[in-house]
Amino acid sequence: MPTVDTAADPCEVWASEAPVMLAARFDGDAAGAPREEGSVSGDALDTSVNEYLAAPDRDADAIADGDPEASAEGDAAPESTASASPDAVAADRDTVPYAPTHAAVRPREHHRTARRRVVLAVAGVLVVGCGAAGIFTVSGGFTKLAAPVAAGSAAQTAEPEPKLSVDVAPRAAAYLTQETQRVAPSAPIIPAGDDGRPLAHYTVRVKDAIDGESAGIDVSSVAALEIGSTDGFTVQGLLGDNPVPGTYYLVIERDDRVQLALPPLEVASDASADALGVVRDPTAPLGADTLFLAKLREVEDAYGAPDTELQNVGSEVHLSATGLSYAELMDFGDGVERLLVAYNSGDNYDAYGVPNPESYNIEVWRYDAEADALVCCVGADPLLHPSVTDTISISSLANGTNIMWFERLVDGGTQMTYYGLDDAGTFRLLHTLVSTNDPGHTMILDGEDIGPADPDDIWDGMFTNSYQVGGRYISFTNAFASRAEAERGEPSDSPGIAVSGDGTYYPRAAVDWASRTVEELQGCVDALGAARPGAVDGQQDVAGVSGSEVCETVSVPTYEDGTDGAAGSADYTWGCLELTADPDAVDADIVTRVNERLRAAYDDEKRATLSWEPGASAAECLSYRSALTYNKGSVLGTRVEMRRTSWTGRAMLSMSSVVFELETGDPIPIWEVADTSEERLDAAAVDALVAYVRAHPSGVTYASDDELRQAAEEIVRDATYLLVPEGITLFLPEYAMGYPYSSGAKEIVVWAFNDESLVGTDVSASYFLHDR
Repeated sequence: MPTVDTAADPCEVWASEAPVMLAARFDGDAAGAPREEGSVSGDALDTSVNEYLAAPDRDADAIADGDPEASAEGDAAPESTASASPDAVAADRDTVPYAPTHAAVRPREHHRTARRRVVLAVAGVLVVGCGAAGIFTVSGGFTKLAAPVAAGSAAQTAEPEPKLSVDVAPRAAAYLTQETQRVAPSAPIIPAGDDGRPLAHYTVRVKDAIDGESAGIDVSSVAALEIGSTDGFTVQGLLGDNPVPGTYYLVIERDDRVQLALPPLEVASDASADALGVVRDPTAPLGADTLFLAKLREVEDAYGAPDTELQNVGSEVHLSATGLSYAELMDFGDGVERLLVAYNSGDNYDAYGVPNPESYNIEVWRYDAEADALVCCVGADPLLHPSVTDTISISSLANGTNIMWFERLVDGGTQMTYYGLDDAGTFRLLHTLVSTNDPGHTMILDGEDIGPADPDDIWDGMFTNSYQVGGRYISFTNAFASRAEAERGEPSDSPGIAVSGDGTYYPRAAVDWASRTVEELQGCVDALGAARPGAVDGQQDVAGVSGSEVCETVSVPTYEDGTDGAAGSADYTWGCLELTADPDAVDADIVTRVNERLRAAYDDEKRATLSWEPGASAAECLSYRSALTYNKGSVLGTRVEMRRTSWTGRAMLSMSSVVFELETGDPIPIWEVADTSEERLDAAAVDALVAYVRAHPSGVTYASDDELRQAAEEIVRDATYLLVPEGITLFLPEYAMGYPYSSGAKEIVVWAFNDESLVGTDVSASYFLHDR
């Protein structure tokens, strides 16, 4: 396990005024190394099952309430806590703001439905940045005021005197606002921290830019600029001495890895050269996306980006995940997204150079909206069994919840640790189960010897309505028969998990998922604050029309391995897109006809699902989701995304799309939106798909470019095209072009409206409505 950093606050939480924190003390172990009291040492991990059973209970209520005395010396828990009753460990793991830090390298502070965010615009004159000696206001100037650092910030070192003053920055604006600020290329831009003082170290990058005609300015080659002083930066320092006049959208990244969008900067030679201070509006939270992304970037800083490594061990080749090994935004069944993150600490390898299970650490984080902070639910908590394992299992139950569990060897047996929602809807450690190595294979459930028992019976006793309708198994290190298999990242005969449709995720698929989660969060954070107006070809959103998904829970018949007769049912979320119209701006009758068409398709699919039987010509639809993904000019682009299964193999995504002309309410061919022909669009799609496969090789080796193009043409022949603000995309289902199931379906941009660099890129993280 990672060495404990005694210089860091062991109860650090990402808010200066977070709820009361759990106290933790340090002492030395036998070797003199510091460790957290109540944590499980390496020796304690091997404690016998008998010692494990003899561990006394803790004062659980005091611990859950954050009572420091609960862990005081004399009442300290024994080192081995793995089999303690979950009820005696924590009453609610979601309420204890215990945050491990990952500052090993840098002193810096981790499928779901489509992620759409409402941008907060700051209007009027607001107090936007508090400090110990003063504040900045949006209206400009510096005012004396004693105030604490805003909740949700990463506390910064106090300085004896404020650095932002009227002389330094006579005007100020807030992060994440839409109001454009006119600046000269030489005007100092001075980003402030949460205390109102200029940041001393950060990076700044350009995410977008437009000229005076709202046409895009190419900023793809502009590198991020690292700033190491409180003097700020200038646009010409970032872009060069003669930047193209226009409006630039910039983002800073602080040392705690929090990213904040600056207000739009209109750069003009005749604009003011006065310094512009940029500060936090204390009423505008950082939010879950920003803090989740910062956590993942922090883990990458400490342990490395998602990657894999190969080691030859005898006749086998081991593939292992390194750095950030897995990351997923996961709903355990209560509608709350939590960040599941796993990483390889790099400090526990065997003699062959293969990571031991103890090298992998797992954490779960929840966003606390009230504190605007992350709360650590699982991981690095001395009161819980340490979440150290080289596998994660996710089981989706028929009651609509997900269970996360780990399996590892302990002295005397094998232990399983289960996390999820209890009957009250609280996320927590639910059960620990030890299967002993004694001749009778005694089972120990939550510290109680229950004797020999059938594992299925134990499962049914632990979880109500527990029929497993899905799941996946994530492995961080695996032995492969050959180097080719290891490099492909998946055994050629891997059966996966047929019932779940999710399957087995080997190390390469696990790190790919981590990378996608980082990219998804980065896209959401980049979408915060101001964005280029008009998005596509200068067109504005359709006036008076908006769309929302009307969701319901549908009890879907479930079957086991394709057998006759339903084995039960499972609740899934279904959603039908519904348009809303302003009758003063749009013909409401036309919108009503579009809604009727969308509802009819939804109802037809629902009836087919409820009457589905094995052997039907079409696979059963488990979940139906829909969205409005394009809303420009007089064109509306809709999509329907379904997860289907025949119960004899893995569930697959399917996609359909209808593009409507709002003046008539009739569907139109998607290529007409791009003012092209079907033939030209298909040809562009082949080129884009070939470019994607070349940049991201699949598990298939194509003998020639002609063979690759032929494979792409087969996909395009039955293409499903979709309309998004970036352009026209092609849906690429699982297994297509030789990609393993574990890499997931994809959505490739084949026709770009503005930015040609997007052609051949996967934008599924931005638009897919189901979990990846």
